[in-house]
Amino acid sequence: MSKTVINANLFRFPFVLLFLSAPAAVAADWAPMLDVEVYERADWIVVGTLHEQGKAPDFTWRITVEDTIKGRPPKSFSVAANKFLFGDIAGNRSLFAVSTAADRQYLFHPACVRDAAKGKADMAAAKKLLDDPAAAILNPTRPPDANLAYIIGERYALGANIWTQPVTRIQAMDYLRHALDTDDANAKLQVLKALRRTGDRSLEADIIMRLNVETPAYAIDPMVGYLEEGGTTSGRKHLEALLELSAPGYPKAHQLANPCAQALGRIGHPDSIPFIKRAAAHGVQRAIEALIHHGDMDSFDMLFQTYIAAKQPGSQPNALHWLVRRSNRPVEAWMHPSSYTTDDGIEMKSKWTAWWEKHRKGMEIVADIHAAQRAWKRERASP
Repeated sequence: MSKTVINANLFRFPFVLLFLSAPAAVAADWAPMLDVEVYERADWIVVGTLHEQGKAPDFTWRITVEDTIKGRPPKSFSVAANKFLFGDIAGNRSLFAVSTAADRQYLFHPACVRDAAKGKADMAAAKKLLDDPAAAILNPTRPPDANLAYIIGERYALGANIWTQPVTRIQAMDYLRHALDTDDANAKLQVLKALRRTGDRSLEADIIMRLNVETPAYAIDPMVGYLEEGGTTSGRKHLEALLELSAPGYPKAHQLANPCAQALGRIGHPDSIPFIKRAAAHGVQRAIEALIHHGDMDSFDMLFQTYIAAKQPGSQPNALHWLVRRSNRPVEAWMHPSSYTTDDGIEMKSKWTAWWEKHRKGMEIVADIHAAQRAWKRERASP
């Protein structure tokens, strides 16, 4: 979860606000905190009013409590909150979730704060779901719910024996299987995350069927992760096929090509390396990075050629640098991408061309990436 940077003076106060996020479509880099997460994480949940106290530099925020949903807060207390972010809600009756631990600073934009009535209803529903998730799982008319999917994933990650009412793993997985078809983006995302947490592989065929070029962007990463962690031949082959299909459309197809390449690189199966090489030739960034670990001399030559031909090179120079470190040839200081500037693209290509013409004969990859990284760390540590 993203954390908002706040003024250092605010750390004088022991209480931090967790502002509740409204249900919304999942953004690319941010997802709302679920009701059940808020209820579990918050030490206090109150209905009250946020108001200013004092003036700069001694300005603080204070919450006056009207109603308590969770915990035993005092009737009024100071909180750490950024004046620029939260000034707009001052004086409004709202629902606040509060952490009393100084190291838990969950601060959300004030646009996500809920009004008191809706917030109370949401928290009551979250508590009911946390107290008895089995009843919700066994309710055939209940629509797919992000909060319930989250609970299934979290509780099965701890062990299936902690349910308070009889419900079998099969019933819980059936719920997730049916919920995969929901049109609710946040619910589907939580279902996919739950599948990964449970470690259950029974839905692999369902995931393979749903993961394709038409899959919504938000669902790709958890689906790819599910297949990667499964470690099955069918899952790996599906990722290879998707990478082969999407790589020619890079960078437009980056949302599918990059996760597939990264997963196949981590799996590291020899049969996947040709797919990774072909994707790297199309400029797929995660495929290029995978060749740092799995590349050979053919990979070096291909990366060199695509780098020289590219008008806007990507991560090829970094991969070339590390392949040299894995080889029987000495690395030179200029090779590391950190030595590049925005103005020397042509010069760096000339240097790589001259170096490759001089050293290509007899060059071999002789070390794995771990040995190369250890050698690099020793170089940095030496005076």
